[in-house]
Amino acid sequence: MSGMSGVLPPTTLFNRVLNVAVPIVVPAHGSIDVIHAIDEKKIKNYVAANLISYVSIPLIEAQGVNTLPLFLIASAIHFRHQFNFVKEPGNLVLSSLLVSQSINHPELVYFFITFIHTPDQYNCHKDEILRNKPLSIILIPSLTVASVLMAPALNNLSGWDGSVFVKATIVAHIIYQEWFKYLAR
Repeated sequence: MSGMSGVLPPTTLFNRVLNVAVPIVVPAHGSIDVIHAIDEKKIKNYVAANLISYVSIPLIEAQGVNTLPLFLIASAIHFRHQFNFVKEPGNLVLSSLLVSQSINHPELVYFFITFIHTPDQYNCHKDEILRNKPLSIILIPSLTVASVLMAPALNNLSGWDGSVFVKATIVAHIIYQEWFKYLAR
């Protein structure tokens, strides 16, 4: 993926649209974790999730261990919420099937993340976002601008999926959501 102009090779119109949409839509949805942590007084949990991820992912990769399997399993667990029209464990099976496509058909997974997962996350957290309007108005657009500005550098270094920083950020989001939000219910 090195030197690419987006998350996908710009070989089709579909891929080119996703290359524009992904950095605009997806990264800022992590701001809902900050908003949720403040709203639910779980700042320590948010910090813990980030420390766990930003320390463990680079350490694991520094040992030459590929974190992709861990990343894909965590993603499947996280995406199961968008398949709640099927009872557990069926929703996990469906999300696992989706994530399994990331190797041969990453465009399907990027489409899902951009147009299904992210809007669903905003919808699920709309009450928290609305209760914290000033923070939301600052945080969401700021993260969107930052991700759009960072996208070319990340793509030129190692691609979104190969960046330790991006993996750690995504895993931190998943840890916070799954461990400190959903399991805490």
